[in-house]
Amino acid sequence: MIQFLEICEDPGSLKAIYFAKQILSVAFTLIPIGLIVMIMLDFFKNIAEKSDAMQKNLQKAIRRAIYCVLLFLVPTFINLTVALVNEIGIKVTYAVCWENATLKVIKEKEIEDAEKYLKILEENYTEQNYNDAETAINQVSDKEKREKYIERLKRAKEGSKNSGSGNNNNSGGGNGSNTR
Repeated sequence: MIQFLEICEDPGSLKAIYFAKQILSVAFTLIPIGLIVMIMLDFFKNIAEKSDAMQKNLQKAIRRAIYCVLLFLVPTFINLTVALVNEIGIKVTYAVCWENATLKVIKEKEIEDAEKYLKILEENYTEQNYNDAETAINQVSDKEKREKYIERLKRAKEGSKNSGSGNNNNSGGGNGSNTR
């Protein structure tokens, strides 16, 4: 089975899902209001125009209502599709992603990532580990935490320079005993 759980733990992916949730929330509020306004305008046109246009505007209003109902059925269609995909053996855990896509969880995941990469960096300083830690720290939205992590990042870099410069002095002695 294929599982997409790593995406559900990534703060960047969660931010994108959170943004989509916000757009859907706004759409599910504004579209019915827009539908009601448009149908009211159609009915006002019916009153102002002759009877032949009334049937045309009524059909237009019915079509708009059907489109609105279909929009509200999109989550149901998605759930049905996921259920069918799960039946054929591909494990889709979008519900976990959807639930994790909150500001609180996103902030927690950002902090977890920063802590994880800082710990790796502090245990084994390499340029790649430094870059990974720096990237994770820059994604932390809590300014206080980010500043603390930046200080730890600087200390780790300074510590590596101090230990690295000592190692370079010892190994670069120039006594001709270096072997290839």
